[in-house]
Amino acid sequence: MTLEVKVTPGSDIPLPLEIISLICFYASKLDQLRLRLASRQLCQAATPHALKSLYLRAYGRSSENFKNIARSTTLRTFVKEVSIDTWIGPVYEHHANGSYDVPQDFLNTLPYLQYYQNITRSHMRFSEYCGYNRFDDRATWTDIEASWPFRYKILDTVSHCITGMWTKAKQIQIDQKVKGDRVLKHLVPDYNDDFPDLPTGHVMKIKEFTVSNLADYNDPNLLQSKAWGQLLHLPTLVGLKLLVTKEHYSPEYRHVICEEKYDFFQTLPSTYLTPSLASKLQVLSLFYIDFWGWFPRIDLAQVGPMPQLRILALGHYVFTHKTQTDWIASLGTGNRSGGLEELYLDDCPILYEADQYGPLTADGYPVPRTVIEGFQQHGHRSSTTTYGMRWHHVLTEWKRSMKGLKRFVMGHGNWQNANLVTKATKEREEYAHLSYDERERRFIYNSHRYFACPEPQESHIKTEVVPADKYLHGAGLLQRRAARMQYIYYSVGLCPSQWDHPYHLCSRFAKEEGWAPEDETVALDDAAYELFMEAIRDRLED
Repeated sequence: MTLEVKVTPGSDIPLPLEIISLICFYASKLDQLRLRLASRQLCQAATPHALKSLYLRAYGRSSENFKNIARSTTLRTFVKEVSIDTWIGPVYEHHANGSYDVPQDFLNTLPYLQYYQNITRSHMRFSEYCGYNRFDDRATWTDIEASWPFRYKILDTVSHCITGMWTKAKQIQIDQKVKGDRVLKHLVPDYNDDFPDLPTGHVMKIKEFTVSNLADYNDPNLLQSKAWGQLLHLPTLVGLKLLVTKEHYSPEYRHVICEEKYDFFQTLPSTYLTPSLASKLQVLSLFYIDFWGWFPRIDLAQVGPMPQLRILALGHYVFTHKTQTDWIASLGTGNRSGGLEELYLDDCPILYEADQYGPLTADGYPVPRTVIEGFQQHGHRSSTTTYGMRWHHVLTEWKRSMKGLKRFVMGHGNWQNANLVTKATKEREEYAHLSYDERERRFIYNSHRYFACPEPQESHIKTEVVPADKYLHGAGLLQRRAARMQYIYYSVGLCPSQWDHPYHLCSRFAKEEGWAPEDETVALDDAAYELFMEAIRDRLED
């Protein structure tokens, strides 16, 4: 039996609003926008889906559109998620000493964020090039457009908006702190007078806060900001995802003397993962563009057990000590599963040997000042230290202690490659107005957010037909054998990077073969991995 429904333009569809809303949910964003014009009923059903997420870019008409929606007392209430991207478009190449036009409209539009009082997810995206435009022995002689002051201004402005603390006077104070920056000194401020149509002191109920390319630098202005501190203490904040980029330095191997990163990681447990935040976080993702954990050192055990944590994702984190793996096993004891439920390790190797300037600390970690001085004093002698941790030790212990784990993924993510996602959006109408570079930029540097997405298919494998939308929301970790249970070597004398990562060689020529410092370790690691995964599968079947 066929039901024929006749609908004339402007008329309503004889279906419950809930059904129509469900249909609109599955429509593309452009179709949702079109449906708003079809009839009053369709407008009512489609608008919440069409405006659920906004993407504020630093070029084009994005700022104007963002302000127009903000001024609408009706439309702005539907926005639940906002992404803010500082990229100024494909016509400009960052870090090439080009003529950089300060994104005036974009920076002056940021205070309008406070109009969107119903948002629950906020995403910040910065350039991968980070640092400070200086004229000293660490000068790079190439302009850093998204400098430390530039990033501070944006983060603190956003923080004031989210926490209901923004005023024109506060914004002027923020601008005064960065007026010496070579980029921001060209900014012509144009701010409204305190937005009188908004209730004062409204705090947004942010559940998830993410930053792509956060600077590896403790900016004193940001750390002293009451608004930034209040954002990290929001009672609703249960998800924090950070991808940290490193200060640009040329030549790259001399990046070891950039001392700010050592302080950043050493204090991260107290500056970002404060006790009040750690006690309620359910999702934590920490990624660094370079290897971290050993050097620069971070003691995540200082964060504590994080009783509510369900999901942990780490990127480029280096293991050396049992205290690190014990901390992971201690997480989430107060959640519904009695322990961590999901664990993702993206290019997280075990350090088996290191050639470093010493002496090291008593527990085998480098001392930053000693390393910097040794690096600057050519001919300073280094010493070699070996580390006995192996993956079969770790996985065997986790099998015993992590009784709540339901998903464990280790492998290699798309750190600086968004090809699969970019291709997936090629045929989507809502992205048709964007060039390839624009689409790639939107999805690149998202490993800290995509870790749970479908495993990427390797380009040379043609046996599987991949659905066009499989990677529409991201590509996860490649889990071939060479990408799992990795080991790494460090030598302060290597260049361009001090890290010698066998994965890059193994993954090219022996994709399904493991590597370890000892031949017999590969088989032991494989056996421990299979037993660990079998225990997780058995747990899911019970």
